[in-house]
Amino acid sequence: VRGADGYTFFISMSEVQESPGLLLAPKGSGSSAAYDVVGAANSKAWVRDVASLTVVGGTALEVTGALEQAGPFDPTDWQFQMDSTRLDVGDGPHKYQGVALGLVLEAKAPQAGATTVALYAPGAAEPAVTLPLDQVLADDDLRIFTIMRSADVSFALARMGGEVLVAKLERVEVR
Repeated sequence: VRGADGYTFFISMSEVQESPGLLLAPKGSGSSAAYDVVGAANSKAWVRDVASLTVVGGTALEVTGALEQAGPFDPTDWQFQMDSTRLDVGDGPHKYQGVALGLVLEAKAPQAGATTVALYAPGAAEPAVTLPLDQVLADDDLRIFTIMRSADVSFALARMGGEVLVAKLERVEVR
C-alpha cells in the first residue's frame, strides 16, 4: 500500500484474506474523496490517502552460512520490529520500512567462530560489503529495508540516516 506522501507499507496476503477488520476506509466524497487503510495488525500499516494498492508475489532474501537456523528472510515476520526512513535506492527518495540486520542474524543463531557478514548484490560473485559480525549484531542502525515497487519487492541494506550500502541486496552470508 502506497500513500500519496510516498509512505509504503506491506500487508501480507494472509492478513488481507483473514482479517475482517482490515478496511480501506473512505474519507470525503466526490473528487476530494480519499481512502485510508485501517485495522491492520500493525499500526504502522495505517496508510493515509492511499495512492495505490499493488499485489506482488513473494520474494526472498537468502540468509546463509554459519547459522544454526539459516533460511530466507521474510519481512512479514519482522513487521513489528521495523522502523521507516527515506532512502534513495536509485529512483529518488522514498520512505521504506527496515529491521535491524543484527536482530535478524541473532534470531538465526550465528555459530561459534563466525566472524564476518558478507552482503551480495544480484549475480555478484564477490560481496558488495563485508562487515564484522560483532559490529552488525551491535548496530541497530544497520537495517534490511523492504523496497516496494509497482511490480516487485526487493531488499536494500542501509542505515536509518539514509546511507545506502547495497541498493539491491540478494544474499546475506555469515562466515
